[in-house]
Amino acid sequence: MPRILPREIANACCVCSTLLGSLIYPDQFMQVMTNWLGIDAMVSSREILQALIKSRLLNPTNTLVYKLSRRGAAIAGSVIHPVAALSNTTIHKMLYELYFNPESASSFFRTLLARVRPDPVLNTFVLDRSSLNPQLAGEIYILGAMSVMKRVEDQFIIKTEFVDDFNFGLRHLREIDENGTLEDVDIRNKVGLFAEECAVEYERLRLSRNGFKELAPLVQRISDIDRSAGYDIISFSGNLDCPSEQLHIEVKGTTSDIPKFIWSHNEMKVARVLGPNYSIYVFTSIDLDGKKYSGPHIISDPNARLAGMGYLVEPVSLRVIKY
Repeated sequence: MPRILPREIANACCVCSTLLGSLIYPDQFMQVMTNWLGIDAMVSSREILQALIKSRLLNPTNTLVYKLSRRGAAIAGSVIHPVAALSNTTIHKMLYELYFNPESASSFFRTLLARVRPDPVLNTFVLDRSSLNPQLAGEIYILGAMSVMKRVEDQFIIKTEFVDDFNFGLRHLREIDENGTLEDVDIRNKVGLFAEECAVEYERLRLSRNGFKELAPLVQRISDIDRSAGYDIISFSGNLDCPSEQLHIEVKGTTSDIPKFIWSHNEMKVARVLGPNYSIYVFTSIDLDGKKYSGPHIISDPNARLAGMGYLVEPVSLRVIKY
């Protein structure tokens, strides 16, 4: 399959918007686009036209005429004129509107997104070469052509300026709905961040007191990078049998003195997979000004134990799908 460079897609949207007007005739498009193709292009103008239609960047008005879709126009709007190198603004639009957009993302891009992992040391996502297969070569080529990542030894490291784009793709991959919640968003975010800091401190102290001081510095907060992983912190069990066994912690914080929290569908799915290696830590009575709190209230393996610990579980919203 020919590899269409991201800049050729972006330039094609720009050509459609600025030179061809609201209605795009295939023959006219191919004639104009041929003049803009770079000498390193491995595809024809016809193949680019087919890619635009397949990606729904062009929508048919009838059998002979097309027009730019909303997403195609968004990409075109980020390109002032056809260029040899894409700006970061255009790259963000390409990732958001095309490569990571659920309306057009290929199954290979979804597979690639599923294999990225957060690296708290580098403060970004990484792709391990050992987790990739030859079928993903085209997707790696596209991301490399846009300079979204760099290769260091056996890893592809996502540049920090594109972390938000990967979070966008991961949220859709994990089918996460961004719904409103019960508390003011700004205050809730500050409370949540404070609770995560408390949880990291608690875990490091717990491991040190249990005789595993070498594990304490390895407690990692990943929520700054991967905001939809289903948990916020990676720690360790600290059990004598297997002290280095990973423990995944979802942190909840509230200003109330009663433990209460929103547990998302994604977090529940992740907890079901991880079982006893997943816990919820709830910090209550949080006072941001005084830096005070109570807790944590610890719920280990919540899918199995939540109801039996005296918690009332109520649906805040329901996922409804026709089948």
